[in-house]
Amino acid sequence: MKQMLPRLWGNDTLRARIGNDICAHRLSHAYILEGRYGMGKHTLAMQIAAAQSCLNKDSDAHPLPCGTCKNCRKILEGKSPDVILVSREKGKAQMTVDVVRNLRTDVLTPPNDLDTKVYIIEDAHTMNSQAQNALLLTLEEPPAYVLFLLLCEDAGNMLETIRSRAPVYRLQPLPTDTISQYISKNVPGSKNTASGDTLEQVLMAADGSIGRALDLLSPKESAPILAAREAAMEFLDAVPAKGERMHRALVAFGIKREEGRAEIKRDEITYKLQTLMRALRDLIALRRCDPATVSLCFFTDRETAGAYAMRFGTEELLRLMMAVDGAIESISVRNANVRITICNMAITAGIL
Repeated sequence: MKQMLPRLWGNDTLRARIGNDICAHRLSHAYILEGRYGMGKHTLAMQIAAAQSCLNKDSDAHPLPCGTCKNCRKILEGKSPDVILVSREKGKAQMTVDVVRNLRTDVLTPPNDLDTKVYIIEDAHTMNSQAQNALLLTLEEPPAYVLFLLLCEDAGNMLETIRSRAPVYRLQPLPTDTISQYISKNVPGSKNTASGDTLEQVLMAADGSIGRALDLLSPKESAPILAAREAAMEFLDAVPAKGERMHRALVAFGIKREEGRAEIKRDEITYKLQTLMRALRDLIALRRCDPATVSLCFFTDRETAGAYAMRFGTEELLRLMMAVDGAIESISVRNANVRITICNMAITAGIL
């Protein structure tokens, strides 16, 4: 099995599969690389581009791509005119048909010095329907020398006709210990930036994405994450006590205006509630499944999570989750009054 050079962390099976396809000369003319922000789609695309043109790809003595031949160096350093990044116009939420029309014109020109001309279409999920239909015309009858790599967060946003012509490579979220290893190896002073429990919370909030974890090493970026986690824990601690302690916990979710704040930030409250949902999900899973098999998405310590799960009955946790879910919908979808919604959430859950 030909293993691709591990510049991309994790996803070993996917990397091996791609390496085998390249060496067997059975690579398709187009692929969709799907994964959340920061999971390595762009890195993988550049690896595929380099591997396809690697001068040592048929040698068992080298990884794939080798990273040292002239083709690999030029591509991985971003200097190859035959690897073209296609992006939406600056300031626009969607990729318009004009961008794709320019691509279709450029496709007609053969590669300069490589055998393959690679188009990496960034944020392909932002293409509007006109742009996708225009691209489809090229995908149906592409020149033999072209490879399209469509980077997207959700392939479901692509037209079915495009998905039928471009197989989907899905990047899987990375375990927190893999992300931790990456940060320790590649980010000097990371332990000074976020240490101890804070770093563990950052890794959990990264949700399997190295890019997201790197962003969250910034105190400015991690502050709302940590505040949301603190609010969720305060809520869970206060539920059995109810009364004044619960009232103080609900303040964090907007039940009354905090001193010095001019207004309640609706998105901030919604995010806190979503974070609480993740905590409740962990507790319900631990109550209903074999704890050893549960993959936690909020708690950083399995022993702590187990102790919290034992404080509640399953029915109580389900009731809490339904109340929180209803509050999220009311605030984010129905634009309901935040304070009234939070109060109703607490009443529905039977804790106020």
